Amino acid sequence: QDKRSKAHATLDLVEGYLKEHAQDEWLISGLAGVEEQIGGLLSKQNEIIQKEAAQEAATTALELATKSLGDCQKQSGIRKQELEDALKQLQLGKDALCQILGDRLLREYRTEKETLLREMAFLAKIAELEDHRAKLEDGEPCPLCGAIEHPFAEGNVPVPDETEKKIDALSRLISKAEDQEAAIKKLEEAESLARKNLTEAEKLESSAANDKKAAEKALAEAKDGLVKLRAEFVERRQAVSTKLQPLGITDISETDISSLIETLKARLKAWQAQVKKKADIEKQIADIDSEVKRLDAVIETQSTALTEKLERLETLKKELATGSEERNGLYGDKIPDDEERRLHKAISDAEGAEKRVRERHNELQQKWNTAKAHVESLKKRIDRREPELRRLGTEFSAGLAPVGFSNEEQFLAAILPSEARAELTAAAKDLD
Repeated sequence: QDKRSKAHATLDLVEGYLKEHAQDEWLISGLAGVEEQIGGLLSKQNEIIQKEAAQEAATTALELATKSLGDCQKQSGIRKQELEDALKQLQLGKDALCQILGDRLLREYRTEKETLLREMAFLAKIAELEDHRAKLEDGEPCPLCGAIEHPFAEGNVPVPDETEKKIDALSRLISKAEDQEAAIKKLEEAESLARKNLTEAEKLESSAANDKKAAEKALAEAKDGLVKLRAEFVERRQAVSTKLQPLGITDISETDISSLIETLKARLKAWQAQVKKKADIEKQIADIDSEVKRLDAVIETQSTALTEKLERLETLKKELATGSEERNGLYGDKIPDDEERRLHKAISDAEGAEKRVRERHNELQQKWNTAKAHVESLKKRIDRREPELRRLGTEFSAGLAPVGFSNEEQFLAAILPSEARAELTAAAKDLD
């Protein structure tokens, strides 16, 4: 009864739990669908995380592209300024060359210098012939050229100082112009390099501008995609929340999504455990009730049996008293126990003798059965060999006449005894 009371108390607790958490029964059929929805929600959350990472990467890429574009624009400005400076320097160099040359060309100054140099050489030659001038005589041929007339002999020899001064001035001008032309050439090379650098910088700037546009486009796409994903995520989360409201879950935090399914599984497991526990307790109570009924029946049966045994005991007591009187009447002065032991021994000896006789009978019966089976086997073998024996008998009878015997008896009378045949066989073996 105490065990049954405890079982009922436990059952009350279990039923209280099941009543309090009755909504968890829905998880038996609904958990699979919720689990799938939560899986989709987690997948969408992972997509959002990836998109956020992509947006962050796109933002970083845009910042880098913007910085790169700014650097390229700054570099392009520097290259433009360098080209402008190179052009200015080149123009100044050309202007300086124009100031040096005036309205003439450098080759004209070089031609003039070459002309003056030839003239200078001619004057020098004339100076070398001064000694010969003194020896020239009018009307006499010149020992160098053979001329009769000597105009230089009549006047003074020209002085080359003015020519040398002109040549020096021209040399300085030409040298200065050539230096300026060399400087201009370097400035042209610098201008060409600056133009080339500017072209490269403009290409880099254009590429950086394209990268920036691509980064802006990627960032815009990432933002749009993230907005859509978040909207889908909110919609799915609301759908799951609506489905789980009967379970007392009104809101789902983004951080609790991954653990929500485990929580629901734990609640379902607890519900099923309580249901199983209830069934076990109800079965236990039913078993206890059944056992109580069985014990009641056993008690009743045993009570009836006890009454019967008590009645039987009274009868046996009466029979014992009657038997004792009869025993005393049978044995008289003899000791009843000794007489009973003697009689029991006689009975035991008779039973032993009967057992030995039975065993001997069984043994003889088994031997008889064996002999009977052997006889049956021999009969079957004889029956199988009878045709052959008849054939052999016929052949034997037919073979007697040719050897001089009329019948089998005559043949048997004529043959040697078995002992003589054995001796002859032994002698034959010895001879061999």
